[in-house]
Amino acid sequence: MNEIEIQSDQIILREQAFDGLDMSEYVINHDERESYQLNFNTGGPVALDSLIEVKRDDTGSLQAVVLNVSPSGGQSKIEKTGGDGSDSSRNQESDSLDQIMDNLQKAKTKNKPLPSRDELPPIPSRSQFPNKTRSQFYNRLVDDKNSQPAIMRRIIYAAGELTGQELLRQMNKQGYEDSGSHNACLTILEKETGEIKRHGQGNDAHIEWVGGK
Repeated sequence: MNEIEIQSDQIILREQAFDGLDMSEYVINHDERESYQLNFNTGGPVALDSLIEVKRDDTGSLQAVVLNVSPSGGQSKIEKTGGDGSDSSRNQESDSLDQIMDNLQKAKTKNKPLPSRDELPPIPSRSQFPNKTRSQFYNRLVDDKNSQPAIMRRIIYAAGELTGQELLRQMNKQGYEDSGSHNACLTILEKETGEIKRHGQGNDAHIEWVGGK
């Protein structure tokens, strides 16, 4: 394996063949990465600029991070583990890859401008709610484009996917603290409009936009 490109929604592994005349690719979705482990052998010290390539678009926004895992003639390989990521041989390089992906997502979220409400799909219509709190927060979402649930909806839509910690950081920048209303907004978007999915709990949760594009 020669390089790893980390994109916002997937990881692309590339390996050269026929003395560089051909390049094969293997794609892994982010939610599958716990099923793999990486073994690196660079053959000695490696300059950081030869190991990591940062790709940006014409506006300077971060597109992807590429790891040149065989920069000095070394060797590397990827192995699939037991599927649940519990293999004790999962090494430090795999953990570092997770961290790089998290940092990439933070950078993309930070650099991406927050869309206006008009750029988002229409809010799914609801008329009946299991309690008064959900009714109140849904009405805030619909009636006020600058309300807490409306801003949260725009942030998650713009990011596509992010962690609970990153969402809280973005909401803090908008003047909202972690409180019961923060979770109430998430509940509206998950249970009532059905536009997000949460995997995990609290700040460690992975939040994914699954609504319209």
